[in-house]
Amino acid sequence: MNTFDTQINSYWENVQKIYSPLQEKYDNRCYYLFQTKSYVFNPDLMIVGLNPGGNYQGAGKISQDKNAYVEIDAPWFNTLRRVFDYPNNEFLKTILEYCVGTNRYLLNTGNQGGLGNIVKEMVGDKSFANVAGELLDELIDIIKPKHIVAVHKDVYNHLAKLNKREFNVTKAGCTNKGIPVLYVPNFSGRNKSRYFTEDKLKEWTTAIETFMKES
Repeated sequence: MNTFDTQINSYWENVQKIYSPLQEKYDNRCYYLFQTKSYVFNPDLMIVGLNPGGNYQGAGKISQDKNAYVEIDAPWFNTLRRVFDYPNNEFLKTILEYCVGTNRYLLNTGNQGGLGNIVKEMVGDKSFANVAGELLDELIDIIKPKHIVAVHKDVYNHLAKLNKREFNVTKAGCTNKGIPVLYVPNFSGRNKSRYFTEDKLKEWTTAIETFMKES
């Protein structure tokens, strides 16, 4: 077993110790470390969302059975593919198919509102929000992606070390330990009419392509 696999396995064991008690408390909801079937060291792109959607129950999984970003037919993923102009944009098509995906919070809560109580939980003497942030930072250190797309302002704020008042969508680009980070709004239904109308989709596609080529 190589060093990368050893690090991932050790990390996954720690994730399970933290998330399993929460899973028992919150209706046995499933949690996943990766939204993609495969996970590799130093990929071109790592996508970080807020938390998994759906209301799935069951054991925690280190990864999905497929690359959710390109293979799951659900509104959130469908909007993501439209933003990446998948599969028409050949450059972004390859990047999306081979990216690594995760979330700031790994437990699936049905919707963002369901996340509210969970982030206030305590893990030892720390809030779950802080523990989850530390876990994400550690995972990024292990994966070492060349680029990160942060799909939610809370994810971006964590990576950019900003508070909510400092966030500015028009200036949402930063680096995290030398890794370039691009903010993209959450692909939720309520954001569709605000950020992802037909006339705005091309702007997001261009922004992501430029980010991947020039950052």
